[in-house]
Amino acid sequence: MIIKKIEKLLCSINENYSTIKSTAQFCFENPNEANFIVFLIENEMQQVQADKKLQYLFLIDEIFLLELKYKRATIDFIKAFGIKLKKMIQAFQVLSSTQQFDKVFNLINKWEKEMIFHPSFTIKLRCILLPNYQVLQKQQQQQYQEEIQKQTQYEKNMKIIQSNSHSNQCYNLLKQMQQIEKRTLEFQNNNNNLNKMKKINSMIEEGEECRKLVINSICQIQQHYLSISNQGEALQKDLFSKNKLEFYKRMKKKIFH
Repeated sequence: MIIKKIEKLLCSINENYSTIKSTAQFCFENPNEANFIVFLIENEMQQVQADKKLQYLFLIDEIFLLELKYKRATIDFIKAFGIKLKKMIQAFQVLSSTQQFDKVFNLINKWEKEMIFHPSFTIKLRCILLPNYQVLQKQQQQQYQEEIQKQTQYEKNMKIIQSNSHSNQCYNLLKQMQQIEKRTLEFQNNNNNLNKMKKINSMIEEGEECRKLVINSICQIQQHYLSISNQGEALQKDLFSKNKLEFYKRMKKKIFH
């Protein structure tokens, strides 16, 4: 029953630290099962993801704190973990960030400071993780330098863009001024053309008036000539009548004399 309870508690550990403390308390209360509990924790630690591995390491630390607090002479769990701890620490070589490594190093330093383990042992624990930790440090430094270079390049690019933007603004303003001048000239030309058109229209109107006057004059002249022609025809008729009358008179005289 105790083993099943421990297995259940180990599976229920999560980010809530109260689950770690309650599991540590139950484990500590069963020192006779210390070796088997350490075996179970080791297996769980091997199978879970990196962040979950840290939770089991915090569980181990909580058990150590209980050992120190109650000063149990047999220190069953310190002995049991001391045998397996090197192999357990190897499981943390897969950590992907220096921050996670720092958490492990902090716990190892704590165990050394509180004299849970001898410094020669804690040095060995740190040496297990140190190569991977240094690789990540170099990668982070390289990434940091690349970020600085990117930021520097970005700032340079922004200055160039701003400079180009200023040049573009000046160019656009000059272009707008050119368009305004062009439209002003077109307006002036159109205005001049409009004045010319007004003059032309005025001349056309004057020409139209002259044309009307000429037509009117021609009509009057035609009317005058028609009147003269009619008068001429009337005179011719009168003359013809007079001549005819004179002719008859002469003929009459010849006949009757």
